[in-house]
Amino acid sequence: SKVLHVRSLPPETTETELGQLCIPFGRVVSILMLTGKGQAFVQMEDVAQAVALVQYYASVHANIRGSVVFFQFSNRTEITTNTHSPAVYLIPSKTSFSFLISVV
Repeated sequence: SKVLHVRSLPPETTETELGQLCIPFGRVVSILMLTGKGQAFVQMEDVAQAVALVQYYASVHANIRGSVVFFQFSNRTEITTNTHSPAVYLIPSKTSFSFLISVV
C-alpha cells in the first residue's frame, strides 16, 4: 500500500515534522493526523516510495522531538476524508511536497 500508518507520535507533532521524515523517499500526497492519538496516516505517491520508507525506518529509528516513531503499511489504499470531518485544510508548501491535512 502507498498509505502508511504512523504511531508513537509525540503530542502536538506537526504535519511538517512528519512530512520531513517522508520526503526523502518521494512525494507526500497527503497526511491525516489523528489528533490526540499520537497517530497519523501518510500517503506517498506510489507503492515503491512507501516500501523504501518502511524498509529504511525498519533499520534506522525515525525520530520526532527525541521520540522514536514507527511506520507500517496501512490496509487503506488512499487517504480519504469524511464529509462530516470537522476541518479539512489544504496547506501550501515551499518544499517539494504538498499534502492534505485533516483534523479528526
